[in-house]
Formats: sequence, C-alpha cells, structure tokens
Amino acid sequence: MTNSVTEVTCRKCSHKFTGVLHDLFDVSKEYAATCPSCECETFFNPRAAFIETGIPKNAVKIKYVAKL
Repeated sequence: MTNSVTEVTCRKCSHKFTGVLHDLFDVSKEYAATCPSCECETFFNPRAAFIETGIPKNAVKIKYVAKL
C-alpha cells in the first residue's frame, strides 16, 4: 500500500503534526486532518509529501474533502 506523508499545521492552534493519506495526493484537491492537540479539523491543499510504505508513529489520518 502507498502512503503519502506530509507535515500539517493546524489553522486554529498552529500545532505542527504529521499526517498520512493511504493513497497518493492529488494537488488539485483539498484534504482534512484532525489536529491531535486541539482536535479541530484543519483543511489544506498538499504542496509536498513523502511516499512511504510504512506509517510514522503518531501520524494522523488524512481524509479527502469532496466539494459539493
């Protein structure tokens, strides 16, 4: 399985954390991750990511955000 790993910065509390998507990022789409510090949802467009086969310790799951 392919995992895309990137650093995410929470828009509410500015906490930086590692996020993982169990797929490849599409830079034209928006994604969301829950901040482990304040538990608020942060929305972002990925700019860069590492492709990994493993999942880093304490990584937060990233979800694709569908626009309706």
